[in-house]
Amino acid sequence: MLNLMEKMALQRRLLELIELIKGTNVIERMPLMTEALEIINKLKASMTANTQAQAQEVEPEPDDGANASLKAGNTAIVFTPKGFEVKTVYRIVELSKVIPSHTTDGKVNAIYSEELQPRDRERKTSLAQVDKIAGSLNPKRLTSSDLTSHGSPIVGEDLMVESGNGRTLAITKAYRSGKASEYRQYLVDNARKWGFNPLQVDSLDMPVLVRVRKTAVDREQFARESNVSDLQSMSATEQAFADSEMIDDNTMALFSPSDSGDLFSRDNKPFIDAFVSKIGLEQSASLFDSNGNPNRQLRERMKSAIFVKAYKNKSLVELAIEADDPEITNIINALGASAPAFAEMSAINGELHKQLSDGISDSLDAFSYTAKDERSNLAEQAMSALVRATELVRESKQKGVPLDELLSQNDMFSEGDPASEALAMFIQANNRSAKRMAFAFKALAESINKELINQGSAIGDLFGDTQELTLVDVLTQVNKDVIAQYGNDASQIELDRINLQANASAQSEQSDQDQPTQGQKQVGNYKKGRVKFGDFDVTIENPIGSTRSGVSESGVEWSIKLKNHYGDLQKTKGADGDPIDVFLGDNPNAEFAYIVDQVDSDSRKFDEHKIMLGFDGESDAKRAYFGNYDQGWQGLGAITKMPIAKFKEWIKSSQKQPVSYSGGESAQDDTEQANKSKVRSGLNPEDYEGMTSDDLKVESFTLEQQGYSLGEISEVMDHWLSKNVA
Repeated sequence: MLNLMEKMALQRRLLELIELIKGTNVIERMPLMTEALEIINKLKASMTANTQAQAQEVEPEPDDGANASLKAGNTAIVFTPKGFEVKTVYRIVELSKVIPSHTTDGKVNAIYSEELQPRDRERKTSLAQVDKIAGSLNPKRLTSSDLTSHGSPIVGEDLMVESGNGRTLAITKAYRSGKASEYRQYLVDNARKWGFNPLQVDSLDMPVLVRVRKTAVDREQFARESNVSDLQSMSATEQAFADSEMIDDNTMALFSPSDSGDLFSRDNKPFIDAFVSKIGLEQSASLFDSNGNPNRQLRERMKSAIFVKAYKNKSLVELAIEADDPEITNIINALGASAPAFAEMSAINGELHKQLSDGISDSLDAFSYTAKDERSNLAEQAMSALVRATELVRESKQKGVPLDELLSQNDMFSEGDPASEALAMFIQANNRSAKRMAFAFKALAESINKELINQGSAIGDLFGDTQELTLVDVLTQVNKDVIAQYGNDASQIELDRINLQANASAQSEQSDQDQPTQGQKQVGNYKKGRVKFGDFDVTIENPIGSTRSGVSESGVEWSIKLKNHYGDLQKTKGADGDPIDVFLGDNPNAEFAYIVDQVDSDSRKFDEHKIMLGFDGESDAKRAYFGNYDQGWQGLGAITKMPIAKFKEWIKSSQKQPVSYSGGESAQDDTEQANKSKVRSGLNPEDYEGMTSDDLKVESFTLEQQGYSLGEISEVMDHWLSKNVA
């Protein structure tokens, strides 16, 4: 049986292997998978030995019914129709364990809490709705959704349904009438997506997917809000996301607007009919005029739903709904006309993720994860650039500032995205022709689709071509297509803008001439960049991709290639008398700063602060911090989350004490006191379920440095691995 130190070392190595396996080809992958299997077997053997050793001391937990299900799956954030955010966790349980409000014949369930069911299921219309859903059960509409009013039922810890009683009854009726086979198979086939083992799901008699609410709420109010009529409470944007879930691949294949994006073109009638059919007769009655012709409301709902399906971007959907300027409308129409190609890109991109995950799972029969892979960056970069370009054009119009002037202003204060800016200039030059913009947008998506398909074909090919296109390559091809279609005089995407900025960046980051000597570093006498990051003036000492190096007090030379811009906050004073050091993330508008109390790795006494700005969460900040130091770095004493407004006040004065300081004689004493308090409060393994393997490995070191017991940390990793390792 392994001791705790041995066990944690194996757990950390296994987390590391999971990350390494993602970025390798088949040949490189095999020895890594072999090592991973050996570790898994060792951990299982140790767990078995430990269980046997405790068997005589611990009584087995009785099966109280609610626990007779699979382990908790992935975490899902959902929203009520009024926009309240709720954390849930997927579980697949036997249908008989779920407690709905009514029986299938509409009678009140005697053991159900009456105040949780605001709808009268005994009404004929309610029963008819349940029968209709049961008669043609659509698995996709009874699983994942961002809304409490859609998707799988939401239940409490007691498995009492809080939202989705009608859906639960429909699933029950379908099982009893023999019409749930497709639903059951869908749960088995997609089990890994929610964090489950397909074989375990298949072992259940009547499995049902539910979401267990984790956020503390007024249960009665939550049930009432979640079951309010969707059409009465949804905003246009919320309605768009709900409608998009009805558009499956077969329906999307019917989408055929005109070249200029007219949704009511003759060729698009099959899609209109299918969309209306999905909405249902009762709701769709208001979408036609007195002569039976589709009205503007139907046009807007279709357009908004298509935008969600294709682009999955809230700001773009809002722009589509609110657009009233003719030129902005042309852009929206062009995006609508090219939506099928972008929807296909999203689908292929998702399938590529699935192939990568399944390929590892099939070979190793152990892992299940949904982390992003570098191969998909091209699709994400293109989508992000196009959305940002549209926002830039809109911003230019709203401010009444010419686009080139707006871009120049942006470049003065921050490093812009050259691809977005180039696309924005192209849109600006062509915004009177929806047809021409649509042609370019389609060409962009179709080029990426071909590349993604090639990548997918090469996953299992030992000798496949690993050369992958860049976004510049794709935009170059788009320009060629535009010239071929419209001639040499046609406006093109300004690739020079992208290449010049990329070259300038590369020269400043990689040129030997720009690397200061050690003597220059000590006195700060070398060329630095200055940027505006959010509300802060930052001096950049080392840009992302450059090598930061130095000599320790003991005379040991060190160097590390930076994964984030590194510099200092101007007009501040840190513990060493110099401006406070800062690492920059991707979001200059982040709501919080993360302050690292860096300590001496030997004495554990406070040394200085490192600020993490532009990160969207503590996990991201920690990962970036450790990513800019050598593996095994022990300098993180504590990390404190601070609202930006408070942080602005904090940096106004000289900072010589750790943020966690509370009157002790040293940072070490204070950290130990804080850690004792944290150990008493304990760790909740479920809080770490949503982390990637890489994040969890980093977090395990952080928790150890903060004084948590090895047993607690190992329990957290055990819980995470139990959800991802068979």
